[in-house]
Amino acid sequence: MASPSNVNTSSPSEKYPYPTEFNVLDFVPKLLSERNYNNWKLLMRDFIRMRGLIGFIEGAAAEERGRDEAWERSNNLVRGWILATLSKDIRPRVLRSKSAKGLWTRLEEIFDPTRSTWQPDEGMEYRQGHYLALQKAAINGDWDKAREIIEREPDAVRTHITPTLQTALAIAISSGSAGRNRFVRELLEKMTPQDLVVVVDNHGRTALFEAVWIDNMEGAKMLVNRNPDLPNVWDKFGDTPLHWAAMCGFREMYCYSFKVRYCLLKKKMIFTVPHVKRIREKKERQHNALELVKFLCMEVVELDLSKVERIFKPALRNAARVGIPEIVKEIVLSYPSALFFMDLGGLDIFKYAILYRRERVFNLIYQTDHAGKRFIFAEDFSLINGLHLVARLRHEQQINLKSSAAGAVLQMQREVQWFKVSLPLLHHVK
Repeated sequence: MASPSNVNTSSPSEKYPYPTEFNVLDFVPKLLSERNYNNWKLLMRDFIRMRGLIGFIEGAAAEERGRDEAWERSNNLVRGWILATLSKDIRPRVLRSKSAKGLWTRLEEIFDPTRSTWQPDEGMEYRQGHYLALQKAAINGDWDKAREIIEREPDAVRTHITPTLQTALAIAISSGSAGRNRFVRELLEKMTPQDLVVVVDNHGRTALFEAVWIDNMEGAKMLVNRNPDLPNVWDKFGDTPLHWAAMCGFREMYCYSFKVRYCLLKKKMIFTVPHVKRIREKKERQHNALELVKFLCMEVVELDLSKVERIFKPALRNAARVGIPEIVKEIVLSYPSALFFMDLGGLDIFKYAILYRRERVFNLIYQTDHAGKRFIFAEDFSLINGLHLVARLRHEQQINLKSSAAGAVLQMQREVQWFKVSLPLLHHVK
């Protein structure tokens, strides 16, 4: 029978301490830079060890990611300590590491000269020797030699052949040989678009990163034409080819990468985001409807004048009443005399706009130069001008005093605004 001392009864808070009362900068006073990594590492490691949290950068605790809230809390604490001691130049390079262990490992990769820059996978030594001829052919842009090897072993096009897990494509596209573009073009024909995304090096980078790194614009375009999604593929450090182009200062490459990413993102938003897709479809319908209105207007003006008025007058009145300025504008542009159309009560389109509070239609008055003012101060058959109509509210527009106070106030402000806009057009009103 096990003794009680051997039974793990510790609570999450005991297992994962959370000592927030310490200021890490009191113990690690100098921020990490490229010159002081060794001293920083000693101080930082000792500080974390003394707080009982060394397991979050070395040991079992680092592998228990996501088990419970207590782990997440302590992990974030250690990660915050490390980030707080990094200089402003170092921090952006490691910020995407979400665990303390990942952050610690990334800093070792950057600054520890004794750490291997790659971890060869099983069989790499064999593949490196077996495909040495293919590697040389890729470097020299010798497609004829490479074709002989690939015809014997078709999978060689997607095989890692260097310790850093590069493929023949990545090697060729970054070489300076005269035949590299032909080599890349022929090789792409033997690869699927998906190969270009999933076959990456030890840093998770596609061949497009290699093309960007040496500013090989033609090679980059060949890759993107084969798989347009390549500019959106991140490496394991959170960078894209666009970031690399910006860091290297290759303006043309940056503009090209940005354009491809933007177009692809726009296309994805249109076809995958329901709200954006509906907006796009609505705009297309509106555009098609407006084109139809333009066509019909051109056809109507070719008719007899009596028919023109009989067709345009109700259409113009309805457009003003429901507030569709595009139709009003197209009718008037096609037949300017339509501005003077009145109903049986003597109301023109601008008085309809006032009566039904259609500000977008009313604003067309400013496109009629000084002639528009006459429509406001002109009286209808009941001796009512535009300002009278501003003071009149239709039943459905009357202020609902039983509604919220805010709603009533906003409606009152809107009515006052109508008065202020209409009054300057009526110079004869004292």
